[in-house]
Amino acid sequence: MTVSADLHVSYIRVLSTSNSVVNLLVPKRHATLHINDLSNTLLLVSNVDGAAHLTNLTNCVVVLKCHQFRMHDSRNTQVYLSCMSRPIIEHCTDIAFAEYPSVIGEKVGIQIEEEEWALKGLVEDFNWLRKESSPNWTMLKEKISDDTWRRILDMLDTEKVDVSSILNLVVER
Repeated sequence: MTVSADLHVSYIRVLSTSNSVVNLLVPKRHATLHINDLSNTLLLVSNVDGAAHLTNLTNCVVVLKCHQFRMHDSRNTQVYLSCMSRPIIEHCTDIAFAEYPSVIGEKVGIQIEEEEWALKGLVEDFNWLRKESSPNWTMLKEKISDDTWRRILDMLDTEKVDVSSILNLVVER
């Protein structure tokens, strides 16, 4: 699914998608984002000025820049994030966080800066109120390489996008 570059979208809602690539890199700005029921999907989002709410994601890779990030009822998902506030998860397991890929930021004209949450590993898990680190999330150690992100962006620029090849690079690795 790709949104036209001419279209200004203020509110985006994606529901019940599997084995897909959801490309929301264009337009460059969105007001809010609501994602529900994704599995085995690569979600690419440029910039959300407000909140991004993601619910019930399974085995996904998310690339997202937003003001506020909230994830619920999700599992086995990688999140490449740029967020001014601490990301919040609730009822989630096996969520791995990393910084928004600079290669994608350059492609869509987004300035990515180091953020405190990423530098210090500060993710709020509303189901883990102890002082010890939550077992429900980690900072991603083996990130998808810049070369792989470049290959994906090149593949998305072609007339016929080969979704299975893209998913093999990120979701099924």
